[in-house]
Amino acid sequence: LMRTMNFMTIFYSNRLPSGGSIPTRGFIKIGSIVSMLALMLVLFQGCEEDPSGVGGGILPDNDFTTVHATDTLGVNLYTMYTDTIRSTQPTVSYIGQLQDPVFGTTSTSFVSQLWLFNNWPGDGILGIDSVMFYLKITGVAGEAGESGGEVNIYEIDRVMGEDSVYYTNTTPPVKELISTVLLRPIENDSLLRLNISMSPGDIFLRDTSMLFLSSDSADFRTLIKGIWIEYLPFSGNHMFEIDVTSGQTGFEVHYADAAGNHSTYPFGVNSKTVKYNRYIHDFTTAEPGKEISHINDMVKDSLSYLQSFQGVFTRIEIPGLEALRESMPLGINKASLILPAFTDEMFFPEENIIGLQVLARYNNSDGLKEIVPDYLLSNEFFDGGYYGIDREFRINLVNFIQKYLEGEIPEPVVELFLPAGANRNLVLWSDKEEKPVKLELVYTAL
Repeated sequence: LMRTMNFMTIFYSNRLPSGGSIPTRGFIKIGSIVSMLALMLVLFQGCEEDPSGVGGGILPDNDFTTVHATDTLGVNLYTMYTDTIRSTQPTVSYIGQLQDPVFGTTSTSFVSQLWLFNNWPGDGILGIDSVMFYLKITGVAGEAGESGGEVNIYEIDRVMGEDSVYYTNTTPPVKELISTVLLRPIENDSLLRLNISMSPGDIFLRDTSMLFLSSDSADFRTLIKGIWIEYLPFSGNHMFEIDVTSGQTGFEVHYADAAGNHSTYPFGVNSKTVKYNRYIHDFTTAEPGKEISHINDMVKDSLSYLQSFQGVFTRIEIPGLEALRESMPLGINKASLILPAFTDEMFFPEENIIGLQVLARYNNSDGLKEIVPDYLLSNEFFDGGYYGIDREFRINLVNFIQKYLEGEIPEPVVELFLPAGANRNLVLWSDKEEKPVKLELVYTAL
């Protein structure tokens, strides 16, 4: 109605004389009075019409219904798990175990090539003096306790390739266990220098003619195909975050050359080595009565779960978007997914989720998982953060929904997950009547 009134105001003001006022006369004739009375009668009769229809014949019908808003589209949540998540060239790795009464046991380790920082100097070897193992620790999750644990170092028996695909459940083929070293309790951000057995030195230097790197011929990486490092805590509940890009994690072999001179030859893990992280989840070790009831069975529960280290995630289906897809063309103006968070004082206190970010991915037409386009456009726009006043997480999916409506994304389904290094888990209300999960959607009919 306001658009109509504006239109009519402009229409009649354009017909005013340049002076801006209606001209008057000193005398009014009877004929003019009759004409005016007839006009007023017509106007009064027009006022008997439904006010909502005023102006309907002036503007097109769709001008009143261009913009739509809704928050009643159905949103279904399911707890899911898959162990075939790609893990390629991580910037950090993790070793250790975490035990959770709800999620069970999470075990982490990593597999990597070794890098040569220089070619072999060419001197023969008289003998190995010692081998040092360096472990650059950049973070600690959980309670390390007082007893520490042991680190196992394995040589693997398969060449690692830059074009190969590795998953979090990929078990490396072990050639042999080359060293076990005791790891005492440590503090965050430590560079550990551990004196280990001389066995790795004998293995790494068993053929010095192969101690070079080449892009077009067999080299050291075909001799020593890689290592697998795992950490088994004696007690406690903890894991370490390891730097695997700077080259500080690795080995130094101290040896005597043929002339009796003592020297050092390093091997490292850095940004150029092919590597992947292993995350193994055992949900059966959760405490009875606290375990997750429904995983991968597509049963809607009152709660839905998200776990760090590529554990369980939440599948969200929005079937109501299918009807909108049939109404194209549409332009999405706003698409905010509201997710109420579950908290308690014992296992999921609110302070544990403050600062946590939820991420979202989808399956493309080839069945591969991709991060939603809203996150790629801008991390700040995507959001995924926690709002303490309302105790909810919010995610913007404008671009994801637009691309789904346009046919670029095959189905209206997203998967919510946590970053690998979150070190925290999250529980969402999925069917809470007083505070439901909802999608606030505003769109324009084009």
